[in-house]
Order: sequence, then C-alpha cells, then structure tokens
Amino acid sequence: MHRPEIAFNDRLISAIIAAFFMALTVIAVPVIILVVSRGRGWEFLGFFGQFHVWAITIIASATITGFCLGSEKTASLFGHLWGTARPRNIVVTLGLWALLAFLAFVSHLLSGKNSL
Repeated sequence: MHRPEIAFNDRLISAIIAAFFMALTVIAVPVIILVVSRGRGWEFLGFFGQFHVWAITIIASATITGFCLGSEKTASLFGHLWGTARPRNIVVTLGLWALLAFLAFVSHLLSGKNSL
C-alpha cells in the first residue's frame, strides 16, 4: 500500500499549528492544576523545575512532531492528548501525558538546576 506524500507546505503549517496549540496546552495545564488544587499545586509544579525550560522543550517537540507527521496525524495526537478523539484510547492519552511529563522532567534535569 502506498502512503500519500505529505507536502512541505502541509508539514510547515502543521508544525506552526502544533507549536501554537502545544503552547496553549503548556500554559493551560499549570493554571488548571493550580485552580483545581486551590493553590496547593505549587509543590507538584515545582517538581518539574523552571517553566521556561520544560515549556520550550515540549513546544519544540510538538513542532518537530507536527512537521514529521503532517496535519492529520498531528491532529489525531492532539485529540488523544486532550481526550477528544473518537474512538477514545486511554492508553494513548495516558502515554502522551506521560511522555510530556517525562520531557518536562528530563529537560529540568538537563538544565543544571536540579534543586527539587
């Protein structure tokens, strides 16, 4: 079976859109954690270190993923990440969130500011 070639323009647009929506996600998640925990989530967020370090890592990863996969597959991944994909696949959703947490933690460790 022959897979259709993804055009460069599609890859570029997909990368830009993935970066934008991941930036929104990266900003929204800590805010949601703080609101849901009524301000007690600072310790949890502190586990990941400095925001700008892991946020840039995650956004860059989403940009690269968007460029490599194209718009359809990237949209599918975001659907699973946000829990809006049909059919739902909890393993994929939890795996994506675990991957983001792993990227955040590793970027924190590699930043040299290892004070937890």
